[in-house]
Amino acid sequence: MMNNIEFISAGAGSGKTYKLTETLAQALESGTARPHAILATTFTVKAATELRERARSWLLEKGRIDLATAIGQARLGTVNSVCGQMLKRFCFELGLSPDQTVLGEGQSKRLLKATLAESMEADAQTELVRLTERFGIEQADWSKTVEAVVKAALDNDIGPDELRVMGSQNADAMLTNWPTPATGVDPTEALATALAEAYRGVAAYVEQQQAADVKVADNLLKGLEGLQKLDRLFREGRWSWPDWIGAAGFDAGAKVRDIVAPVKSAAQAHESHPAFHAEVRQYLDHVFNLAADVLNAYEQAKKALGAVDFSDQEVLLLRALRTKPAVREVLAAELDLIMIDEFQDTSPLQLALFIELAKLAKKSVWVGDPKQAIYGFRGTDASLISGVLNAIKDWGGIVGKALDTSRRSNESLVSLTNGLFNSAFEPELTPEQVRLQSLRKDIPDQPALLNWNFESSRNDSDYLCLGQAIRELLESGTKVEDKDTKELRPIQAGDIGVLCRYNDQVEFAVTSLTRWGIPSASPRFGLLGTAEAIYVMACLRRMNDPTDTVATALVITLADSTPIETWLADRLQHLATDEAKPYEWLTTGDSAHELIARLEKLRPTLTALTPLEVLRLAAAESQVARLAGQWSTSPHESRNRMSNVEALVELGKTFEDECVAAKRPATVSGMLRWLDELASQEDDNRATSAGNAVSVLTYHGAKGLEWPVVVLTSLDAIARTSLWGVRARTVGGFDPQQPLANRFVHCWLKSWGKRSQPQAALNAEASVTGQAMQAEALAENKRLLYVGLTRARDINVALSFVRKSGSGRAWVGEIQGAAELLFGDSEIVTTPEGKQLSRLSKSWSKDECSAEPPSTAPEACHWFTARPRVQAKPLWHRPSSASGGTFTVVETDAVGVRLSLAGKPDMASLGTALHLCIARAGVLGGISPPDVERILKIWAVADSVDKDAVCTQTSAFQAWVAKRWPDCPVYVEVPIEANGPNGTRIRGRIDLLVELPDSWILMDHKSNPGGSARDQDLVAEHGPQLESYGHALLNATGKPVSERWLYMPVAARAVRLS
Repeated sequence: MMNNIEFISAGAGSGKTYKLTETLAQALESGTARPHAILATTFTVKAATELRERARSWLLEKGRIDLATAIGQARLGTVNSVCGQMLKRFCFELGLSPDQTVLGEGQSKRLLKATLAESMEADAQTELVRLTERFGIEQADWSKTVEAVVKAALDNDIGPDELRVMGSQNADAMLTNWPTPATGVDPTEALATALAEAYRGVAAYVEQQQAADVKVADNLLKGLEGLQKLDRLFREGRWSWPDWIGAAGFDAGAKVRDIVAPVKSAAQAHESHPAFHAEVRQYLDHVFNLAADVLNAYEQAKKALGAVDFSDQEVLLLRALRTKPAVREVLAAELDLIMIDEFQDTSPLQLALFIELAKLAKKSVWVGDPKQAIYGFRGTDASLISGVLNAIKDWGGIVGKALDTSRRSNESLVSLTNGLFNSAFEPELTPEQVRLQSLRKDIPDQPALLNWNFESSRNDSDYLCLGQAIRELLESGTKVEDKDTKELRPIQAGDIGVLCRYNDQVEFAVTSLTRWGIPSASPRFGLLGTAEAIYVMACLRRMNDPTDTVATALVITLADSTPIETWLADRLQHLATDEAKPYEWLTTGDSAHELIARLEKLRPTLTALTPLEVLRLAAAESQVARLAGQWSTSPHESRNRMSNVEALVELGKTFEDECVAAKRPATVSGMLRWLDELASQEDDNRATSAGNAVSVLTYHGAKGLEWPVVVLTSLDAIARTSLWGVRARTVGGFDPQQPLANRFVHCWLKSWGKRSQPQAALNAEASVTGQAMQAEALAENKRLLYVGLTRARDINVALSFVRKSGSGRAWVGEIQGAAELLFGDSEIVTTPEGKQLSRLSKSWSKDECSAEPPSTAPEACHWFTARPRVQAKPLWHRPSSASGGTFTVVETDAVGVRLSLAGKPDMASLGTALHLCIARAGVLGGISPPDVERILKIWAVADSVDKDAVCTQTSAFQAWVAKRWPDCPVYVEVPIEANGPNGTRIRGRIDLLVELPDSWILMDHKSNPGGSARDQDLVAEHGPQLESYGHALLNATGKPVSERWLYMPVAARAVRLS
């Protein structure tokens, strides 16, 4: 039983947010809805926040402070956040943990990719790779297909077992359009024979012509080369199905047409080839079986993490609503009002959820615009939305008064939109349902429609003139109405939005604007490919790994513009130096690089920092702000670069959050791998800087946004059928109350690679399924154009790319009569409503499009005064880094027998190993040769020193200490922390302490093998360290140090210092 449902159609710019605010506030004021009994979903977090704050302001203006305060109890948010709140509300009833980890969209995507990689058995992967090669499919595309099938299954609540059988069902449906498999002669053998004979025949003909000194036509020579390639492929069994299509259409010229004819005839059999039919079935079975395996493995991976994704939240809540009477009973009592924003963009799963909630709530208000349903590529299905809306009246609901007054666009633009789309959406929407009323007047003496025509011959040069055209527009004196003041003012860069169909076009547009010195803002990937991110990451990599020579080279190249030849010569010179360690390049001596040396000095601190803190440290120490100014041609570009650095640092936080969610350690090396993965998946979005800049984005990205002036590009982008892709659809009858019933994941194989479509594929597109999917694509393409044309407040600019074949306007041509209204010469145009509007057209020739921008005076691109680096005093003071003071040798005493060293051991590793041997002996009262050997092997110095000698020397040292300070407590490896000078804290570890009644004997071990002649140098070097320990001991225990010693186990002596 459906309760009170109202659907409100909200046209573009018609005040949808105001209507939602009014509905929410009035329900609270009237008492028909309690604050805690309201549930509202929006498309974005920003929209939810805006709705809550507007309703609160409304209530405050009415003096309802109580309700304005209580509105915080309402469940307002995105669908997923609201689902999460409700799952927590019923966690015990559903058997869930109240502390669910929710995977974000990016986390889910990466976990799904990892699951896909782990789910494939080697044999299955080999077979799938073979089949993709056979069908001419790019190797990267088959995994995308599997991921798309998995996502479609998740969005439509299709289980693994149900999904598994859909492979054969798709194959059956697809191959219905192909001829029945042939029997008899093997078509492959027949074609191979025909190719071999044709190649010999054409080769003989060419040789004959050349022998007669007759010029051989180029097409004949190319044909011979093509025949040779095909002959080789079929002889070696390396052919693909697109090769059959190539052979079927093979042409080497009229003179050898008869020789080649048998090849073309034999190749025609590919559509009825039994192997083709069998391999189509094998491929689709592999894809769907793998997708089902991935669904299972993905579910297990989430369980292992104790996590759910967004789809899980929706599925769990939907199942609870359908199967848990206790949950339904509680919600029926709790829900007074449900409001759904952007209803047309709900996924099939969300649609089913909203219908179940509508059965429980006292009132449901769904607000949306079917004309703006443009997210089919994300899994939404406009046919489902339409079916549910058509059923509302049968459920006892109402279709409320449409919001049909545009508060956004001026009178001319509203009339233009009405004229273009008046009949475009029939029969689903009548002209009356499409038509908008205007509220704003036109700007006097100014055209509302501009036509720009750029002559171009290639896709990558289409946008070359965009910067020039927008520069002219900015300097033209064009006026726009300020949205806040309602006053006319000159146009600024921030008043313009440029809409493109594809991401690569966004890149071209931004490049053109930058070339003409026009600031732009664009949400696009590629953050880790920017110079500023590469530089900061190079500093991070150098800190993390001193052997990363590539990172070192990047740092000095970007920081100082050092030519490659210069640093390469310096690197080779360093490696040629005796005893030079590769990782010490540019860190010490006269040739030390200031930044590299600084990064090396900071490296020991990384062990105490989180990956985010290390990333912040790299950004701070790199002085990237100075370089961002040097690399930029305008202050806006400089700010963009710094925004990118901030976005990079923010990714460090995202990485740590994902590690917490996945319950795995967060390391710097792990973060570096994670960032590389982001870049490879194009998930590394650049910062979108605020400010006075032209917005450049896709039509889909422009949904819900507006600008005074909108430039519409890519108007040649015709509708593309999803017949040869992955798309969920309803097969059989549609039940509006069960929108997920009879859902099917469609996936037909594009088997011709980059060749022209075979006849069977054309037959498939002409089939009932093909026509239905083409109609869906055409309808969505119209809706997307509608979204683009309703973003402007004052002026629409229709931009055409003009080729020799004509102007690229095919997208507009999909709507009958639209091209004649939108395009033409500069004139007064009369819309079908009788409104006259001014259209101004301008064309740029190919040479004009290639014009160089005028030179401009250089601008200051940094906003700070460079000062010398100030080294902050460290909070933590390590005694080993202490310096200063005068120290002398007071006494020297022999201890044991000198250790003989073999070869040139790493003295740091040897010193650590001897430290551990002495410490173990101190704790246990002695140490055995096997223990000594184990420690020496761990530190890779077992071949450098004799284990028995080390054991003897350790015993000699213990005996020396016992004899010198008999019956006194001895402590080894003593950690200490105490207040130091100048507000610092001393932190360190003392090798050995002997406790006397009123003082301490302090001893530090050094592995220096030198003779007694160097004792004074050692005392001077390490005296400050021992003095620092002495201060710490006095502060921590109140007892002074009476003697300070250096013990050298390799040199077999102890040195006392003053």
